[in-house]
Amino acid sequence: MDIKSMLACNFISWVYILLPQHHYIKQRKGDSHVQGRVETVLPYREAISLEVEKKGFGRYEIAMQMADLSQPPIHIGGPNVWVEMNWGNYGNLKDIDSVMTVNIGRFGCTYENQEEMINKIEELPESANIFLSVSDAHSKSIEQLRSLSVKLLWLQVYQPDVEFQGGLSTEPVAVYSDDDMREGMTEQELLEVYCRNLENIIENPEVWEGIGVINNGNGKVYTNPKPLLKDTYEDAKKITELKSENYCVYGNRDEILKFLQENELDSIYVENVVLW
Repeated sequence: MDIKSMLACNFISWVYILLPQHHYIKQRKGDSHVQGRVETVLPYREAISLEVEKKGFGRYEIAMQMADLSQPPIHIGGPNVWVEMNWGNYGNLKDIDSVMTVNIGRFGCTYENQEEMINKIEELPESANIFLSVSDAHSKSIEQLRSLSVKLLWLQVYQPDVEFQGGLSTEPVAVYSDDDMREGMTEQELLEVYCRNLENIIENPEVWEGIGVINNGNGKVYTNPKPLLKDTYEDAKKITELKSENYCVYGNRDEILKFLQENELDSIYVENVVLW
């Protein structure tokens, strides 16, 4: 991992860290370390670009463009997050869009009365876009998730035999090549991306040493995650069917209503409602 990617990955760990769908931005390959770390632990978040500027001996400024896909539209251009690193210590964080704020309990929200929620959503205009994070009562295969009435944006990989379960973006805005278009990936190709991200995190402990990683399923932060990450990686290599219980979706009013009526959910969190 080069110095730019290493510093940016460390920064994302420290803070814990729309374009219309089907519009993509080509990223440089060196930035993939950062996005792999982001999508593994942060639903809806994406690292669009980053730059590291040397300010002197042991001093750097990291400038990043971070996107929150639940807050459209995403304006592509300059950075929106800056932080200084002086001799290994981070400080002076500037986050003008609050994209580094993390909700670690999004999959643990008690599901309110279904009829009451449906009634509230029915009051919205038909053109409203609604972004949800849900915990399903049953694990669903990637085929089932892709066939829902809503659009799948992120999923936590179902691994019931290990404590830590990472995630995967299913429609990233920033891509590294035409081969990284997730919509067209097979189940096996998506699993390979997930394993590759886990392997990269394990092989680069500077990403999380002294910081830890977050498990979105149970909201726990692990300060010494190496054994858990290794267990998750070894288990992931044996997965033959990509499933998820915790995932993020969006759709217009009618699509969301259909989704709620057709699926049994243990918890639901409304990330955002966008009125066009």
